[in-house]
Amino acid sequence: MLSEDDWTDAHRFQGDVRDPDSKIPWELATHAAASSVTNLNHVVAMIQGLNRNHIDHDNTSYRIYLEYCDQGDLDNLIERFIFWRKRIPEALIWHVAECLAEAAYAMAYGTLRDGEMPGWEEIVHR
Repeated sequence: MLSEDDWTDAHRFQGDVRDPDSKIPWELATHAAASSVTNLNHVVAMIQGLNRNHIDHDNTSYRIYLEYCDQGDLDNLIERFIFWRKRIPEALIWHVAECLAEAAYAMAYGTLRDGEMPGWEEIVHR
């Protein structure tokens, strides 16, 4: 749940913050955009995509439904290696680095191929 000030903050939304029908939280919009990049398999997919029914303007909140990842996230993986008192294999580190680089490239250009997806708006952290 966001505070009333945050709910009307233009930096947190795509579209006109005064118009509930065009206002979409950036977190939803950017995750939906990243999930739409063809062949990008390293972003947790949104279930049901960008669904305006998941935005509750009356309670200044929204929901994101993501696919279930039975192995957890990268932090869980690191914690397991710490618990096991083992070093993370170098091959795994390089694989993760490659996945992160692909995700960063896709967020910048909207594609994993050379060039840029027409109409793509770069996803950056603010």
